[in-house]
Amino acid sequence: MSSVTFERKPREKQKTTGSQWIVIGLIIVGFIVVWIILWFVLVNNLFGGSDSGGGIPPPTPGCMLPVAPTGLVASQPNLSTPSIFLEWTAVLIPGSPGETILGYRVYSRESPGISKANTSSVMANTFSITLTSTSNGPMTPGTEVFLAVSTIDTCGESGLSEEISFTPV
Repeated sequence: MSSVTFERKPREKQKTTGSQWIVIGLIIVGFIVVWIILWFVLVNNLFGGSDSGGGIPPPTPGCMLPVAPTGLVASQPNLSTPSIFLEWTAVLIPGSPGETILGYRVYSRESPGISKANTSSVMANTFSITLTSTSNGPMTPGTEVFLAVSTIDTCGESGLSEEISFTPV
């Protein structure tokens, strides 16, 4: 009987072609774009993307909203620019156990009677902010500005703080 021997040739390493690199690059770019979009949607939903309270979820049933900040104090440290530095006592405990304080929403306008529906707002991640505009546009020297703040936690948005007024020079 004769024996047959097979000779095994070493396998050649395949090189990645230019078109394969393009496909790999497109897949990587696609993943990056998806993550950026997801991140933007998350941040927009947590911190709002509009002046109408956008992004703040309605209260969860059984979830208690946080309390409004207290101790609002307005000042103007830079007298060369019509602006208002607003600070308040931070809310450290959320409305319900297990919730997290996310930040504050600052409401400002040039007439009294602030409400969430009739006033533009900006987000603040700390317990102070410098404002250079109101719902009417850029601040003008000598125009009284009315201010209020709410607390936002993972349950929702509190009611408004007491309303104060300040007139930048």
